[in-house]
Amino acid sequence: MNTIHEAIEAARQAAGPQTITLQVNSPLQRLMVEKALIMAQELEATTAAAPWGQVARQAESEAIAQGRKLTTVALQKVLQEAVDAQEKKRRFEHALAAPCGETKAAIRVGN
Repeated sequence: MNTIHEAIEAARQAAGPQTITLQVNSPLQRLMVEKALIMAQELEATTAAAPWGQVARQAESEAIAQGRKLTTVALQKVLQEAVDAQEKKRRFEHALAAPCGETKAAIRVGN
Protein backbone atom coordinates (compact mmCIF):
# COMPACT_ATOMS: atom_id res chain seq x y z
CA MET A 1 0.00 0.00 0.00
CA ASN A 2 1.56 3.20 -1.16
CA THR A 3 -1.03 5.78 -0.27
CA ILE A 4 -3.56 6.53 2.40
CA HIS A 5 -6.25 6.09 -0.25
CA GLU A 6 -5.22 2.50 -0.86
CA ALA A 7 -5.23 1.82 2.89
CA ILE A 8 -8.73 3.28 3.25
CA GLU A 9 -10.06 1.26 0.34
CA ALA A 10 -8.43 -1.94 1.64
CA ALA A 11 -10.00 -1.41 5.06
CA ARG A 12 -13.41 -0.79 3.49
CA GLN A 13 -13.20 -3.93 1.37
CA ALA A 14 -12.01 -6.02 4.30
CA ALA A 15 -15.03 -4.97 6.37
CA GLY A 16 -17.47 -5.62 3.53
CA PRO A 17 -21.16 -4.82 3.69
CA GLN A 18 -22.81 -5.47 7.02
CA THR A 19 -26.47 -5.74 7.93
CA ILE A 20 -27.78 -4.49 11.24
CA THR A 21 -31.24 -4.32 12.72
CA LEU A 22 -32.27 -1.22 14.61
CA GLN A 23 -35.47 -0.36 16.39
CA VAL A 24 -36.51 3.26 16.29
CA ASN A 25 -39.35 4.68 18.30
CA SER A 26 -40.14 7.85 16.39
CA PRO A 27 -39.88 9.43 12.96
CA LEU A 28 -37.11 11.67 14.33
CA GLN A 29 -35.03 8.69 15.42
CA ARG A 30 -35.43 7.05 12.02
CA LEU A 31 -34.44 10.26 10.25
CA MET A 32 -31.37 10.66 12.45
CA VAL A 33 -30.20 7.09 11.80
CA GLU A 34 -30.61 7.56 8.04
CA LYS A 35 -28.82 10.93 8.09
CA ALA A 36 -25.97 9.53 10.21
CA LEU A 37 -25.41 6.74 7.67
CA ILE A 38 -25.32 9.25 4.82
CA MET A 39 -22.93 11.41 6.85
CA ALA A 40 -20.56 8.46 7.36
CA GLN A 41 -20.64 7.59 3.65
CA GLU A 42 -19.85 11.18 2.65
CA LEU A 43 -17.06 11.37 5.22
CA GLU A 44 -15.53 8.17 3.84
CA ALA A 45 -15.76 9.49 0.27
CA THR A 46 -14.17 12.80 1.24
CA THR A 47 -11.36 11.05 3.07
CA ALA A 48 -10.71 8.69 0.18
CA ALA A 49 -10.59 11.55 -2.34
CA ALA A 50 -8.42 13.89 -0.25
CA PRO A 51 -4.90 14.53 -1.54
CA TRP A 52 -1.95 13.22 0.43
CA GLY A 53 -1.22 15.53 3.34
CA GLN A 54 -4.77 16.92 3.37
CA VAL A 55 -6.68 13.87 4.63
CA ALA A 56 -7.10 14.99 8.24
CA ARG A 57 -7.96 18.60 7.37
CA GLN A 58 -10.53 17.65 4.72
CA ALA A 59 -12.03 14.88 6.86
CA GLU A 60 -12.38 17.29 9.78
CA SER A 61 -13.98 19.97 7.58
CA GLU A 62 -16.44 17.45 6.15
CA ALA A 63 -17.28 16.06 9.60
CA ILE A 64 -17.97 19.55 10.95
CA ALA A 65 -20.11 20.53 7.95
CA GLN A 66 -22.09 17.28 8.04
CA GLY A 67 -22.46 17.51 11.83
CA ARG A 68 -23.96 20.98 11.50
CA LYS A 69 -26.42 19.72 8.87
CA LEU A 70 -27.35 16.76 11.07
CA THR A 71 -27.89 19.00 14.08
CA THR A 72 -29.94 21.49 12.06
CA VAL A 73 -32.20 18.76 10.68
CA ALA A 74 -32.69 17.28 14.16
CA LEU A 75 -33.57 20.63 15.69
CA GLN A 76 -35.95 21.56 12.87
CA LYS A 77 -37.74 18.23 13.14
CA VAL A 78 -38.04 18.13 16.92
CA LEU A 79 -39.12 21.77 17.19
CA GLN A 80 -41.73 21.35 14.44
CA GLU A 81 -43.10 18.30 16.24
CA ALA A 82 -43.35 20.36 19.44
CA VAL A 83 -45.19 23.17 17.65
CA ASP A 84 -47.56 20.69 16.00
CA ALA A 85 -48.30 19.05 19.35
CA GLN A 86 -49.07 22.43 20.96
CA GLU A 87 -51.36 23.45 18.08
CA LYS A 88 -53.20 20.14 18.27
CA LYS A 89 -53.61 20.52 22.03
CA ARG A 90 -54.99 24.05 21.66
CA ARG A 91 -57.54 23.05 19.01
CA PHE A 92 -59.26 20.78 21.48
CA GLU A 93 -59.21 22.96 24.58
CA HIS A 94 -62.65 24.03 25.74
CA ALA A 95 -63.53 27.67 26.24
CA LEU A 96 -64.23 28.66 29.81
CA ALA A 97 -67.82 29.72 30.50
CA ALA A 98 -68.94 32.20 33.15
CA PRO A 99 -70.27 30.53 36.31
CA CYS A 100 -74.03 30.02 36.41
CA GLY A 101 -76.06 32.78 38.04
CA GLU A 102 -73.66 35.58 37.18
CA THR A 103 -74.28 38.13 34.48
CA LYS A 104 -72.13 40.85 33.07
CA ALA A 105 -74.74 43.60 33.24
CA ALA A 106 -77.37 44.44 35.84
CA ILE A 107 -80.92 43.50 34.89
CA ARG A 108 -83.66 46.12 35.47
CA VAL A 109 -86.88 44.81 36.78
CA GLY A 110 -89.93 47.00 36.41
CA ASN A 111 -89.73 50.76 35.80
